[in-house]
Amino acid sequence: MKRYGTHHSGVPFHRFGSGTRPLVIFPGVMDSLGWNTPTRLSTTLLGRHYFRGFRAYDVWIASRPPGLTAGERARQMAERYVPFLEELDGAAVVGFSLGGAIASHLAHDYPDLIDTLVLAAFGTRLGADGRTTVQRWRTLADDGHWSAIHADYAGQMYSGHSKRLIPLLYRIAAPVLPRPVVGSDVIRSCDALLEFDGRGVLEHVDVPTLVVADTDGQLFPTATQHDAARRVSDGYVATFEGSHAVYEQSRRTFTSVVQRFLSGEHTG
Repeated sequence: MKRYGTHHSGVPFHRFGSGTRPLVIFPGVMDSLGWNTPTRLSTTLLGRHYFRGFRAYDVWIASRPPGLTAGERARQMAERYVPFLEELDGAAVVGFSLGGAIASHLAHDYPDLIDTLVLAAFGTRLGADGRTTVQRWRTLADDGHWSAIHADYAGQMYSGHSKRLIPLLYRIAAPVLPRPVVGSDVIRSCDALLEFDGRGVLEHVDVPTLVVADTDGQLFPTATQHDAARRVSDGYVATFEGSHAVYEQSRRTFTSVVQRFLSGEHTG
């Protein structure tokens, strides 16, 4: 089984797990910062650390293909994944941040391709602080300051001691951190997140959907995260103390809650 590379549909992927049920994960806005270039090391790191709790599934981390077009938004990005998902013949989907926006459009336009949906680090739209942050990343990307984006992103995504420690580690590791395959993809990903408004989309999503909300609301205010769950006809919400990266900082609890939902145990 090929564990990483580029799917013949054009989707870069990392793959791991021992199960037969497909679980597709759509990464967040910074995927295009160079994380969409799969390697043996990154596949091992994702499978044994970040998402090791999901190894009972057939897990696909499905990145955005390099070379996004000018004006491409979340709905157009979603279209890129349709041939890939059609081959899986139904999958559970987890979307983070911009990946959640993409997943929302897929659930709206192609409900037969998704049997269960989890949206994390996601809300119906960015808040004022979130817009300021993403616009700052866009400016840094326009100037090619990739190391600065890595550090700034880490400073915004974490809470507690990690909010100070992780950005420091990113600065130390700057020489070996990934760089984008196509620099403009970072700009276009930021633009897609800035323009996303999921209110009308989610109101027509019928797939069972869990929104994993955080209390800090650094990018998406907690109210817009809860609003996302409320607008889905079969929507549920689980709220965690912490920041945008609560799925990482509370990894065990996050994994447990998501696994229960995927198995059919709905969370109120």
